[in-house]
Amino acid sequence: MSLASSSSSPIRDSADSVGSADSVGPVNSTNTVVQRLVAACILFGGLIFFSPLMEQAGFPAFSILNGFLGASIQALAFLVAGVLASSAVQVFVSDEFLRKVFPRSTLGAVGVALLLGICLPVCDCSSIPLFRSLVSRKVPLAASVTFLLAAPVANPLVVWSTYFAFNGDWGIVLSRFLLGLGVAALVGLSMSIATPAHVLVEPVSRGDVAHSGAAHETASAEPLYDPSAPLRTRLLECIAHARSDFFDIARYLVVGIALASIFKNINSAYNLVNFSGLSSIAGIVVMMVAAFMLSLCSSSDAVIGRIFADQMPTSSVLSFLVFGPMFDIKNVLMLSAHFAKGFVARIGATTFVVAGVGTYLLSWMGVVA
Repeated sequence: MSLASSSSSPIRDSADSVGSADSVGPVNSTNTVVQRLVAACILFGGLIFFSPLMEQAGFPAFSILNGFLGASIQALAFLVAGVLASSAVQVFVSDEFLRKVFPRSTLGAVGVALLLGICLPVCDCSSIPLFRSLVSRKVPLAASVTFLLAAPVANPLVVWSTYFAFNGDWGIVLSRFLLGLGVAALVGLSMSIATPAHVLVEPVSRGDVAHSGAAHETASAEPLYDPSAPLRTRLLECIAHARSDFFDIARYLVVGIALASIFKNINSAYNLVNFSGLSSIAGIVVMMVAAFMLSLCSSSDAVIGRIFADQMPTSSVLSFLVFGPMFDIKNVLMLSAHFAKGFVARIGATTFVVAGVGTYLLSWMGVVA
């Protein structure tokens, strides 16, 4: 996420940043974005121009372009809805409110965490700042981890985008929803076993983070909620935050769509890899690793999952849709900024095992192919 602290928000700190050395950052960032857009347009234009020659040579250029454009239009629309909803939750819903709704018992708190994960339209990026706030306010760790994992895979936007991407296939929608909740609850409850004594660490300074390339991830861990701010300021804060999130996440999304479209069409044209020969376990592991590497947004990853569905078994695609929103590269960067690395590794390893085993069991029972 981005620029989330109330003391350093893009709206309220703009005056303080003018004339400072840090004010060069947004200019450089804008120039970088423009340069990448120009390079992408040149590449895309060249592909369109030379596509007839590629088609004559047997390369499926038109199919790649059509798949990329169609998936991008769908996915970016869901991404816009996702970042707006996530930003609204962070700007208008207080951490104190979330803390008060959790009961003291572990099982009750986990149940509430699942309910909040279903109700709050937050993506994986937005759930991490809320997760940090819950942990810092002594909400049971089992419940906090459950919310972290449940929110990005079971919220209304994810259900809607999955339904739309898979053409109304309630089988895959419900499988993702129920398996996601089950994985979140089991991983959360596992934190009650040998509970780590210290999970939060002191956040690194903004200067250190900026030089490490993870400024976006660390900045987002500070709360946006400020009830004293005028409504207009909070609305502008929400829009600015959503805009920053969109451009930060869209790069992962577009690259993921491009790779998926290229892979699908080249593999169909040349039959490079025969996934039908993969075992169920191997397919699940391959797709979970792909989900970790691609680092997609949970509000739009179903579109890419649908592309893979033509090449992979349903169980493999389901593992992609469940594990990816819970744990990927960008989540590791965001969590590592404020949590002990051993704790982050434990979440990732436990989630990987539980999601993989859960998907395999559904496949073995014949629930999914």
